Amino acid sequence: MKRFDLYQILLSKEEIDTINEMGWGEETNKVVPKAGVMLKNGLNGSKKFESSDKQYYTLTANTTCDNLDKVFDTFNNHGEHFVKLSELMRSASAGDLIHNVDDDKWYMIDMFGFGEVEV
Repeated sequence: MKRFDLYQILLSKEEIDTINEMGWGEETNKVVPKAGVMLKNGLNGSKKFESSDKQYYTLTANTTCDNLDKVFDTFNNHGEHFVKLSELMRSASAGDLIHNVDDDKWYMIDMFGFGEVEV
């Protein structure tokens, strides 16, 4: 069993209001930069991840599991116990980061599977 941490991009109410008012796009990304990173990584996954994107991610939960598939299930409330570290945590989805703490390896949840990334 290994320890895994879940990192997600969290938006404040004000940031969500700005996105709702302006829509998703380049102008919004200038005002709320993490919105652009969230959209880019959610759609493109590990292929477009840049190490500078990490600054927008917040540790939201951790667990102990055998592999990434079980980690994904756990963070979607289908698996073993996890510790929720943020009230804003949501179920794991494409664009979120998983850190294998024991091996110090980072993975992004892709649309299908996982891709290893450098942070």
